[in-house]
Amino acid sequence: MGPKLVGWGGQGRGKVVAVAQLTPPGVGSVVKNGWTFRREVWARNFADGEVMYGRNWSRAWADDTSDKNYQRLIPQNDKIYDRDAPSVNQIALSKRSYEVALNFRQWVEWHGEQCSEYGHWHFQGRWKLGERPEITYLEVGNGWKEPPSKPFYTP
Repeated sequence: MGPKLVGWGGQGRGKVVAVAQLTPPGVGSVVKNGWTFRREVWARNFADGEVMYGRNWSRAWADDTSDKNYQRLIPQNDKIYDRDAPSVNQIALSKRSYEVALNFRQWVEWHGEQCSEYGHWHFQGRWKLGERPEITYLEVGNGWKEPPSKPFYTP
């Protein structure tokens, strides 16, 4: 995966393209369908210095698989692709700060059977109303990154 960071106008986004190299060489010209990427997320998010429970505060891995429009699943040169762009931004005008800490694990399936190891990557970001720039921190990269246990911005 080649992580990349972009930010603009009150938003910060991590652009990631997961690339699966199919093996053995030439398999993509024989096995053209049945492939899919799956992804799960582990989240630790804060709004205005308070824990955001529900989907934004994981107690277990949660499905985060991309819509098929973001996946390229017909092999080209024995590779298939998935795109994702996690972000941190102002969720609502009533919020003063928002902090995102996301860990992902991603894998390939063929006809519903897992056929790859997990690929781990992470995204973290902070947004603060009134700061210049409002996006005060962004990071995207390979591997698991320990999420913060406390918010950076206090209530």
